[in-house]
Amino acid sequence: MSHNTAQTGDLIDRYVYQVVRRLPQSQRADIEAELRGLIDDMLSARGGGKREDIIAVLRELGRPAELASRYSGAKRSLIGPEYYDTYLLVLKIVLAATGFGMAVAQIIGFITDAPANIFAAVGIFLAAVFSAMVQAFAWVTIVFALIERWSGGSFLKDMEWNPDDLPPVPEKNTAIPRGEPIAGIVFIVLLLVLINAAPQLFGAYILEDGSLRMVPAFDPGVFYRQLPLVDVMICVGLGKEALRLVVGRYTLPLSLAITALNIVTTVMFILLFGPASGVWNPHFMTQIGTEWSLSETAAQLWRLVPIVLTGLVIFGNVVDSVQAIIRGARCRKA
Repeated sequence: MSHNTAQTGDLIDRYVYQVVRRLPQSQRADIEAELRGLIDDMLSARGGGKREDIIAVLRELGRPAELASRYSGAKRSLIGPEYYDTYLLVLKIVLAATGFGMAVAQIIGFITDAPANIFAAVGIFLAAVFSAMVQAFAWVTIVFALIERWSGGSFLKDMEWNPDDLPPVPEKNTAIPRGEPIAGIVFIVLLLVLINAAPQLFGAYILEDGSLRMVPAFDPGVFYRQLPLVDVMICVGLGKEALRLVVGRYTLPLSLAITALNIVTTVMFILLFGPASGVWNPHFMTQIGTEWSLSETAAQLWRLVPIVLTGLVIFGNVVDSVQAIIRGARCRKA
């Protein structure tokens, strides 16, 4: 009897968790208490708390994502309720990071190359920011629409919902704190914006005859030829963080997806920025050495930069993959 009670109680816990995790942090405690009270009242009206009664009550309440959308009062349209709140969160983060990154890029551009007409420069800046924001909005929306379609979200209405399919409440060591993927998304979006809008940041500035001269860290011809592939590599990393945020806990499928994406980014980084890529400016230290009085040792150290960066990327992605697989395996055993 106690075992059955534990199972039914666990079913309620799983349902409540799937509802409240989609709500703003400030509302979760109140709505959780309200929802548990509602479930108790509905069970009392049925005259008991048997497993069949709980399943019937949960089916009557509906899918957790749909119930969460009713609690939050938000209207859903293009993106369904299963992913809408996460979509909205990611969209806000990406738009804010894009706007900030574009502002930084333009300010640096104004400082290093003062415009002749400030009003025309401001107009160009606003147009560039608007264009970047529109593209960011479009890509985030497309990605989430694809995630929903691939996960079967668009077909959920035609399928009978079964409370037994609810995933277990994640343990602390398998739950993914929202702050981690959010921080990753912000960093990646800023990198994507800056590497496209302000590639001059990746270099050194030398004062010559009263003006700044920029010495690029990358070979301009190779860099701009490879830039579309660099953007693809960065977007793969962005997709990985978005997956973490959408799923919210480590599962074996998520862990395998993270590992696959890490392999893709590692291979692309080696090809695009590795020692044999040809993207690094071989004369970087020579060009700045005279002005900064650098020794030959500095030039030798510069040749080690792609090797060190490649090693760090490989190490970081291996650690990330191993941790994800271990946590995903723990979740499967739970």
